[in-house]
Amino acid sequence: MLILTRKSGESITIGDDVKITVIEVKGKQVRIG
Repeated sequence: MLILTRKSGESITIGDDVKITVIEVKGKQVRIG
């Protein structure tokens, strides 16, 4: 398992085509887009 830490507004790019952005962190819930 890979665990990455990002703050709200930061992104992770996987390969050339996939970009995951942390939209909001609220308690134990994380919204990504």
